[in-house]
Amino acid sequence: MITTSRDTGARFLDAVGLTARRVIDDEDVEWLRVIRNTCRLGFAHDTAPIAHTAQEQWWRANQSDVIAYLHQDRDGFVVGYGVIRRDAEGMWWSSVAVLPTYSGHGYGGAITAHVVRQSPTGVTQGQARKDNPAACRLHHARDWEVIAEDERLITYQTREVLP
Repeated sequence: MITTSRDTGARFLDAVGLTARRVIDDEDVEWLRVIRNTCRLGFAHDTAPIAHTAQEQWWRANQSDVIAYLHQDRDGFVVGYGVIRRDAEGMWWSSVAVLPTYSGHGYGGAITAHVVRQSPTGVTQGQARKDNPAACRLHHARDWEVIAEDERLITYQTREVLP
């Protein structure tokens, strides 16, 4: 069984000056789309841009299987998102994106630490492309262990006990 403290990961956000707000309305869903399209070339899958209508349709169809947060800095600017999504087998997968303007501040690690602690099962998987060293470092740094690897991707799962 995965053990997490009662801590929801907020301390990781506090450490870098971020707050999280749950994605709940159409404006938030549009932020997901804008951030996703801006950062898409670093993703392991689905790197094509997504249109506004397609994003809204995806959200409506998958909302019951998605836990999503927008993350803001101290000035209230949205810097990125953290999402976990349940697949058809019931496994939760993470996706994190930080706008390029805000990279290099530790936001990706803090957002990841926060979002994996939202998993209803305590277990989350994620993938990183080997040619995306920032994503690989993020997964090796804290909560993850490698469970599979091929020539292109590394698949991770959260550790049994999250630090």
